[in-house]
Amino acid sequence: METVANVAHREPWNKGKIVGQKAPFKLRDIWALRVRFQMENRVRELAVLHRTRPRRAESGQGAGPSGARAGPADADVSLR
Repeated sequence: METVANVAHREPWNKGKIVGQKAPFKLRDIWALRVRFQMENRVRELAVLHRTRPRRAESGQGAGPSGARAGPADADVSLR
């Protein structure tokens, strides 16, 4: 029968690593990835990158000093 002293102690695989949510990509990192994907003709990755990009950060259109911004809530147009 094995005793507690004979059992090998195993460290967790993520000991010492930062866990949790990662920081978002910076704009220059997104463009670097896009250029590499275009050069390598990797259409699938370009499509995924296009779907996940931060649209407000790229276009430069965000909330102004007043905090007002146009969005889905402002586009309440009833279609009849």
